[in-house]
Amino acid sequence: MKKKIKIAAIILMALFLLVVVVAVILPHLISLDRYKDMIEARLEEALKREVSVGALRITILPTLGAKIEDLIISNPPGFSPTPFLFLHALRVRVKILPLLRGKKEIAGLTLQGPEVFVERDKRGRWNIPLIDIRTKSHKGELKSAKVKVRKSKLLQGLSLSKASIKGGKFIYLDRNIDRRIEIEQMDLELKDISFEKKIRYNLSLEGLQGDLWVQGWVGPLGEKTIDMKNIPLWGRVKANFPKIDDLAKALIGSKGPALQAAVKIDLNLQADTGSPLKLQGKILVKSLSIEKDGKEFIKDLNLFLKPQAALSPGKGELRLKSILQIEETPFQIKGKFTDLWRKPSGMVTFSSTNGIDLKKWGSKFPPLEKVLNIKGTLALRGDLRIPPSDTPLLFLQVNSPHMGITLVKRKKIKETQFVPQAKEAKRTKGGKGHSRLDIKGELEVTKGRFQGIDFRDLYLKADMERGKLKIERFSLAAFGGELEGSGGID
Repeated sequence: MKKKIKIAAIILMALFLLVVVVAVILPHLISLDRYKDMIEARLEEALKREVSVGALRITILPTLGAKIEDLIISNPPGFSPTPFLFLHALRVRVKILPLLRGKKEIAGLTLQGPEVFVERDKRGRWNIPLIDIRTKSHKGELKSAKVKVRKSKLLQGLSLSKASIKGGKFIYLDRNIDRRIEIEQMDLELKDISFEKKIRYNLSLEGLQGDLWVQGWVGPLGEKTIDMKNIPLWGRVKANFPKIDDLAKALIGSKGPALQAAVKIDLNLQADTGSPLKLQGKILVKSLSIEKDGKEFIKDLNLFLKPQAALSPGKGELRLKSILQIEETPFQIKGKFTDLWRKPSGMVTFSSTNGIDLKKWGSKFPPLEKVLNIKGTLALRGDLRIPPSDTPLLFLQVNSPHMGITLVKRKKIKETQFVPQAKEAKRTKGGKGHSRLDIKGELEVTKGRFQGIDFRDLYLKADMERGKLKIERFSLAAFGGELEGSGGID
């Protein structure tokens, strides 16, 4: 009996070794390279550019699958010699047992080391290939943000356990405005990709002197109908940029103002079926400095934002309730916008009832500090209105119990020094070139001192429209009497 068991064990071991040997040798014996020319020709016809494929392989262990190596999609003529896409390897793994039962369950889809180079030339042309799809059949319908997926043999039983991008790299170059964005390392992982389950995602990006990390889930999408406005989701976004120099240049271009700061972001996103998308978290901006043409406009300003927002995609409605702290001064922000997708309208109200320390704020804005020395506190309230068919309107209301203003003495200009006169601003029809932000405001100061002169009951009501300042009313008490007036400045 023992001898029979021993013989059976030897036979099973031999069969196992045979399967392993066949699984290792077979992919090298069966070559798919004869399909390379056909694949390259089809891709070149669709993308209208040169395509090359390094090798095609079949894999058996640990799962059945296929592998494409060194896929290159070139750039069109007139662009950089760098390829639009270089993919080190594409691997697809299929579950064998479900496949034998007629189910299309993909175990994994992996893109290894993809490098994507997106470019825009000085003429505004893009290097992104456009695929010419000519077909009479449609697999879905889009109506009222709902996608109805019709039954098809392709979608029945189709699921993907895991999809990932490993060691990706992304470069965006805009030669028209001298902008470059480079993601040095990109890793993405998706799990349980199907219509019936929650799709889990994990994304990490490294580049531009910082890190970005996103994690969460979305779904279920719906087996029969996908409602784009009511898909459940949850996510968390974290970012850390110790220096935003490169990020600022990438976003606004090298010709814009120079920005320096440290930024940290931690946000949560959540939405259930039929409920608004909620956002909350915190954003910290430390030591913000802005400089342009050698002139400093903001110096070492600290900001802390705790945003709270609710977006109803179906209604096109956005509600805001947040706290913004500038230095040691907190601002309460509330607002509501409607009809976001067509003609947005609404209003944001911001206020600081605790008072702003003008002396501390003055040191953060060098242009103001060079002209004025301001002391005291003031309370600020403002409304930003966005009508559906008009320019935004900003209304400010400022109150101060006491304010002291002193003009900074400026050095006299030598007679031999030439001072060029400012050129007259060009005027165009329709008010182009003027400010598009119309402002109205009121200023009230109970007591104050200006250049050593005491005053009280200062009241100023003015508005600015298309660059023209109109003073509706100006009054104050000084020199034992009262002064009133009005006027305007173009």
